[in-house]
Amino acid sequence: MSAKALADWLATSEISNVSLNERDVQDIVNVLLYDGFIEEVEDMSCAPVAGQHTTLYKIADTPVSSWETPLTNVPCGTCPVFDQCGSNASSLVSPLTCPYLTEWLDF
Repeated sequence: MSAKALADWLATSEISNVSLNERDVQDIVNVLLYDGFIEEVEDMSCAPVAGQHTTLYKIADTPVSSWETPLTNVPCGTCPVFDQCGSNASSLVSPLTCPYLTEWLDF
């Protein structure tokens, strides 16, 4: 699917609460491309026309879940008081007293 075709489809669907033009969709597609969620493919459906090129995209062959590591869901990465966390038992916030870390370790 091309970015233009996706923009046209989004314009007629009710998926987005905001209006997305072709440039907006291309920006989103670029992020998905750079992050490895989608891949560019050649348009083999018609002979190339001089000066025209259509880039198509497909979902990447590697599933996203395979990129996860055991550290992906560590609660410390999203902790709002991470900067106050101490490594000793006298710290108000520490790995020893953190209920989220304890729960995460009880997998």
